[in-house]
Amino acid sequence: MALLASATPRQKMLLMVMLLIIFGFGFYTYVYKSRAGEITALSSKVVRMEQSIKDQQALTADLARIKRERAELEQKFAKILDRLPEEKEIPRLLRQVATVAGDPISSSSSRTRAGSSGCA
Repeated sequence: MALLASATPRQKMLLMVMLLIIFGFGFYTYVYKSRAGEITALSSKVVRMEQSIKDQQALTADLARIKRERAELEQKFAKILDRLPEEKEIPRLLRQVATVAGDPISSSSSRTRAGSSGCA
């Protein structure tokens, strides 16, 4: 303390500046520098997460559109299935078509003709 009392104002100011520099260097080295790395890492993580959110929102919008399209296609498919004949009606329909075409279907003649017609 006696040293400070006998120091000139210029020396006191110089001492204050040196202490400020030492404390500033210590703060930068031990506190700010380690936190700056964390801040940089967290900032880049925030950017990646924001981009991920944007991507997910775009996918969500597409998902809603795809679900609508799927529902429409399922309705069309159901209508088409209603128009198709049931399995037990198919032989009768084939006979009717063959009769209209002028060629009655019988199990023996259809096999013989298919083998002898030479059609591929």
